[in-house]
Amino acid sequence: MRTNNLILGCIFAMFAELCFVGMGSLVKQLSENLPSQNVLFFRNLFGLLILLPLIFKLGIKTLKTDNLKWHFLRSLSGVSAMYCFFFALSELPLADAMLLKISAPLFIPIIAFVWLSEHISLRATMAILIGFLGVILVLKPTGTVHIASIAGLMG
Repeated sequence: MRTNNLILGCIFAMFAELCFVGMGSLVKQLSENLPSQNVLFFRNLFGLLILLPLIFKLGIKTLKTDNLKWHFLRSLSGVSAMYCFFFALSELPLADAMLLKISAPLFIPIIAFVWLSEHISLRATMAILIGFLGVILVLKPTGTVHIASIAGLMG
C-alpha cells in the first residue's frame, strides 16, 4: 500500500508540474495582447469559479478563520508573487521565467536563517550553491539586470 501511495504521489506531482507549465505557456501567450494585471485577474477569477461550487456545498462557514490578519497577509503575498511571475513571463523567454520561478526553494533556507535564526548545515549550503550555479549556467547572465528577472525571482 505504501508503494502505491508513493507512485500516486509522484503521478500527482508530475501532473501538477504539467499544469503549471501549461499555465505558464498560456500566460505567456495571453501577455502578448493583455497587460499582466488582466491576466492575473482572469487567472484568479478562474480559480474562484472552481471553488464556488465547493463553497456553496459546504457553506460560507468553512471560510471562517480566527487568523484573518495572517490569511490576508498570505493572500496579499501570494497575489503579489503571482503578479511578479506573470510579469516575468510577459517580459522574459518562457524557459528563463520558469527557471527563476522554480529556483524559489533555494531561497527558503536563506530566509529561514535570516528570519528564524535556523542553522544551515554545510551540506545544505553546498546544495544551495550548486543550485544557484545551475541557475546561472542555464540563464547565462550577460551582466545587465532586467527588472523582469528580479520580478521572476520575487515570484
